[in-house]
Amino acid sequence: MTKKIHILVISAVHPRSGSSATQAAEMMTWEILNGLSDTKSGLQVSYLLASEQLPKNDSYSFQAYNHLQSKNVCILNPIMLDRYPRFHGVRYWLSILSFNKEIILRGWGQNHKIKEALLSEIPENNFPDIILPIWSYECTYASCNLNIPIYQLHGNPDHKLVSASIKLSEFFVSNWTLKSFISLCLLRVYCHILEFVHLRVLSKFSCVWENALNDSLYYKSKGFKNVHYVRNMWPAPTSDKCLHLRDELEITSPVKICGNLGHLGATANSFGIKAIYEEIMPSLLREFGRNNFELHLYGREPAHPYLTNLLYDSCPELFVRGFVDDIDKELLSCPIFLLANNRYGFNVGHTRILHAFSTGACVVAYESTKLSMPELEHGYNILLAKNTEHLAELMFTISHDHSLRRTIGSNALNTLRTLFNPDLIVPQMISQIHSHESDF
Repeated sequence: MTKKIHILVISAVHPRSGSSATQAAEMMTWEILNGLSDTKSGLQVSYLLASEQLPKNDSYSFQAYNHLQSKNVCILNPIMLDRYPRFHGVRYWLSILSFNKEIILRGWGQNHKIKEALLSEIPENNFPDIILPIWSYECTYASCNLNIPIYQLHGNPDHKLVSASIKLSEFFVSNWTLKSFISLCLLRVYCHILEFVHLRVLSKFSCVWENALNDSLYYKSKGFKNVHYVRNMWPAPTSDKCLHLRDELEITSPVKICGNLGHLGATANSFGIKAIYEEIMPSLLREFGRNNFELHLYGREPAHPYLTNLLYDSCPELFVRGFVDDIDKELLSCPIFLLANNRYGFNVGHTRILHAFSTGACVVAYESTKLSMPELEHGYNILLAKNTEHLAELMFTISHDHSLRRTIGSNALNTLRTLFNPDLIVPQMISQIHSHESDF
């Protein structure tokens, strides 16, 4: 009997299925584990939760673990990674400038903890053939130096978030001092060093699965041969029930718009909220007029410090809703789903688009969204705007066109089923693993 390829999946969250997931990483981890453990996959699957701060277990994660164990997934005891060293001044910058990976790369040098977790429950002669870290650089870097091939799945290059944070600082700092200017310059130096070290480390991986097309092209431009664009995924409804529910729940007087989904202080959302406050709201007021629309921001608070006061001292059409229990019902009540996060060049793949698709929503976004998700087609499964004025025009037009909203929503559902469906994407990943079977 041919030995199955043993794959160790590592992430920083509990796997959760469907509506029980409170963040996309939980759903992604669940879908991948569920697919990899299919009896036809030819894989032996183990799972390890590793993080600096272990998330709490609850009934939903217990259910997920019980289901995975019924499919012979080996659930290892979670491990606590050491906290990222936090010190400043000369010592810190000497460590950065000397390319000290333990300071530059979160999680680096903790491979012994993963090895100990494996040894405690798995015979050494059955150690994993592959390690698959999901959406966590601390898990990725902690997995290095185990002499086990790494197949990494992630959404953004590590330094891309740092670069985006620098851009936000430039947006929000109004009174520059010598100290703040020096801090920004040092942060730029750190970003360049992080990029260099990050590329050196990932170039040694057996495979890099990248969830955004533009980022996969970035790695290829750096000479990577081992990078593949793998679409984001989201569980696809088997029926069109959500479209009928929209006929009952959509609020069109005033027009209810979803303006944000996810933690308000996250980097991408900070760009989106800035765009909403400074550009989109004035354009919508010109198109719709006062009291004819409501823009709702959903997601855990707080927002970026610069934006917090602005949001609560803004126009009456803007509502900060925070975390809501039944987010799908909220989305079904919104005729328009606005995505503004890519307004300032931070172009990443967004699972929130897929979440919106799963509710039959009419999504309106900027054209640059297509750079990371080329499957988006203007006028078919989404509306893509050239600029903010065009965005407001599209939103006003679609708010009065029920038929077009349903057509786009129906096409979005079909796109989700045929292109972003976990039942199709995970088998593609399995196929790539088996194509390298001779390496194990």
